[in-house]
Amino acid sequence: MDTGSSQEPDTHKSYGWLVESDKGILESDEPIFSFEVPLCVKETCHEYRGVVMPNVMPPRALKALENFKVRPDDIFVVTFPKSGTTWMQQIVLLTLHEGDVSKLDGGHIITKVPFLEMVDIHNYTDVSTLNTPRNAPPLADVASEMPSPRILKSHCRLSWLPEDIRTDEPKAKVIYVARNPKDTAVSVFHFCHFVDHLPSYNSWDVFFEEFIADRAPQGSWFENVLPLWERRNHPNVLFLKYEDMKKNLRGTVEQVARFIGKSLSDDVIDRIVEASTFGAMKKSKSANPDFLKAELDPSQKEPESKTSSSFMRKGVVGDWKNYFTEDQNRRFDELYAEKMTGSGLEFQGIPESDEPIFSFEVPLCVKEICHEYRGVVMPNISPPRALKALENFKVRPDDVFLVTYPKSGTTWMQHIVLLTHHEGDVSKLDEDHIIQMVPFLDMVDIFNYTDRSKAPTMADVVSEMPSPRILKSHCRLSWLPEDIRKDEPKAKVIYVARNPKDTAVSVFHYCRLVRSLPSYDSWEVFFEEFISERAPQGSWFDNVLPWWERRNHPNVLFLKYEDMKKDLRGTVEQVARFIGKSLSDDVIDRIVEASTFGAMKKSKSANPDFFQPKVGRAQKEPEKKSSSSFMRKGVVGDWKNYFTEDQSRRFDELYAEKMTGSGLEFQFE
Repeated sequence: MDTGSSQEPDTHKSYGWLVESDKGILESDEPIFSFEVPLCVKETCHEYRGVVMPNVMPPRALKALENFKVRPDDIFVVTFPKSGTTWMQQIVLLTLHEGDVSKLDGGHIITKVPFLEMVDIHNYTDVSTLNTPRNAPPLADVASEMPSPRILKSHCRLSWLPEDIRTDEPKAKVIYVARNPKDTAVSVFHFCHFVDHLPSYNSWDVFFEEFIADRAPQGSWFENVLPLWERRNHPNVLFLKYEDMKKNLRGTVEQVARFIGKSLSDDVIDRIVEASTFGAMKKSKSANPDFLKAELDPSQKEPESKTSSSFMRKGVVGDWKNYFTEDQNRRFDELYAEKMTGSGLEFQGIPESDEPIFSFEVPLCVKEICHEYRGVVMPNISPPRALKALENFKVRPDDVFLVTYPKSGTTWMQHIVLLTHHEGDVSKLDEDHIIQMVPFLDMVDIFNYTDRSKAPTMADVVSEMPSPRILKSHCRLSWLPEDIRKDEPKAKVIYVARNPKDTAVSVFHYCRLVRSLPSYDSWEVFFEEFISERAPQGSWFDNVLPWWERRNHPNVLFLKYEDMKKDLRGTVEQVARFIGKSLSDDVIDRIVEASTFGAMKKSKSANPDFFQPKVGRAQKEPEKKSSSSFMRKGVVGDWKNYFTEDQSRRFDELYAEKMTGSGLEFQFE
């Protein structure tokens, strides 16, 4: 069959290189992938070790990177693409040269800081056709001839970097910059549309599916970021966040200077900061890649891009909200929670950010200080990783769990159980504040860490505590550890419930008092959130009723706040029997006397008004927003001073609907 004259012309982009693989060289413009990818990816990329890589980064260049000889005075700038790479290159270059901005002249920064996984497209590419000859050397080979000290750049994951960098003791200094993955994804999408050697995805929706499936160029964001995060405490590793650089550029320059051993004057730091603002770099011919095309070939009028956009597009935090749909956001948050649980790494722009996306309307005060987790409003001090850690927490048979909806007698019960456990020895309360003695499992450790992103989850902290442990949670049953939520709880659980109207009023005042909770503008605003189950911790009914249904299990003690008010001594006796303590009348009297509302309000170990965490001392900022007391009234029926007739009627209708047939009744006055 004669095919010479009838063969259809190749309409794909022709880049002139052969696609290489670990098995040899594939004579094709369309490399074989082991997974489905869009046509634009087949045209510009290949698969290397299961990862999509641009063809300007062929296997021989990636192998040269792995075998690259590191020198002790090298400085590696490593990032996932579009995470502040060029920004950090400029800061390091100017810092190394002590603010001498003339060092930026005479060529683009891309040519001064070699991109180690590429071949040398700058000196070997025909810009009129964008063909890169097969003899273009890997930039790792080019960089090997450079004089010291060298600044070197890579987007590759740790396991692909030179042996002397991926070892447990990196031989050279590594600066890693991470950016929140949602903004990163949007920026990579636009970058791919802009640069000729990257795939042009048909739409944001198409790119999103590739990114969330780890099939975008450079593969998984998580596998790139987390290994360097785990090494953040090594003296040769400086881990920075793009968002922190935006907030405090001067502080970043000072950090970099200290890290690479440069002692700079304030004037020099000012000069570096001024030259490294987004506006200054966007105008700079040495920093903005928009100007690189003219440098490569001044005769060409077309920029090295597919559109008229700029390489340096916005540089803002939170632009992802203009692209992610609610469903995309939900799916990515689920993936993020799965991958990041226990890492301690947090970013602005995910559910723990300053303005998370909610799937329902909430007041601004809630957006500022809370996030949505599984459809429930949760304070940011209880981030997803802490709630996941709670679910996976290892329960011991001698644990005692105190579970309540907020403001239902939690601290009161903690005090009673602690004194009962120590058989009335009130001196045990002098050892620390009760908040520290009975860990709050839903949180991160805000008491000992000023930076929440570095704070371990309380569930992780508690795992090291000796037995027996008294533990606290406000979470619903379905979020608690498996050995508690199953039909046969492994440990003892004391659940305290309070009538929901008094609970609502107490939570409202508590929210206006504590910095980690939203300050609602008025009782009317809070009431609407509470009745709609959008207050912190969500539905009172979903929290209380599952425990009421388990009230007859021998490992569950269900108590009511109102009964505790009526008969405190009887409550102490119940608790003692439940946790296996046989106490004398004198001991019970001592516990009752120490556990009255008046005694606890005066107690420096029981009243949170007196609690001074390390964080508070370090920040010189009290935990409270006002001079009111954490322990306000502690009475039954205070709700009548707040609920209007219409509010009471509406809540009673909801209460009847939810509680019908449960058999659970409360005293409301």
